[in-house]
Amino acid sequence: MSQARGLSRLFCMETHDRVWIEFLAALEQLPPLARLAFLLNDVLGQSPDDIAALLGHDAATCRQLVDDARSRLRALHAGGHGDTA
Repeated sequence: MSQARGLSRLFCMETHDRVWIEFLAALEQLPPLARLAFLLNDVLGQSPDDIAALLGHDAATCRQLVDDARSRLRALHAGGHGDTA
């Protein structure tokens, strides 16, 4: 492997790791219920109805939790503080 390809691969790995760490840090800033609803919906693909059954809330509340989490994550990504409430 050439040195340039090796450096390029290392840079990609470091970028991937940095993005992953930043994502986890952003998730930690979400309220616990919003974080759980977001992960269930956007990462694991669960429907709001399924999330509602798991969390003991109605589907509309779960949709709102996911929407709030997305808004906060967007604000954090844009350099904001995530204080959308």
